[in-house]
Amino acid sequence: MRPKGRRLTENGQQRAVELWDSAAEGNAVVVQALLGQEGLEASVRTVQRAVERSRRQVHAAQVCTVRFETKPGRQMTSTRRPQGVVIPAAQPRRQLS
Repeated sequence: MRPKGRRLTENGQQRAVELWDSAAEGNAVVVQALLGQEGLEASVRTVQRAVERSRRQVHAAQVCTVRFETKPGRQMTSTRRPQGVVIPAAQPRRQLS
């Protein structure tokens, strides 16, 4: 049986998420300290579990990419060959040192 002090109540979990989103700026250790100041005892791991959904949403937003789909046969092609610029009737300048 787990000790009762390791679990946060539903209100405690909501408060942890509120603190994590605002004052703690995403830091579970800071959330633990702020909850302690409010009289709620919890370990850092307990706080991490309480804010897990928010943590995953923030992580997903940071790593998401936008994909651009084209119609079949209309894909953009790219060739990586050096392109030179031809300037007609221009004489190259040469400097002798």
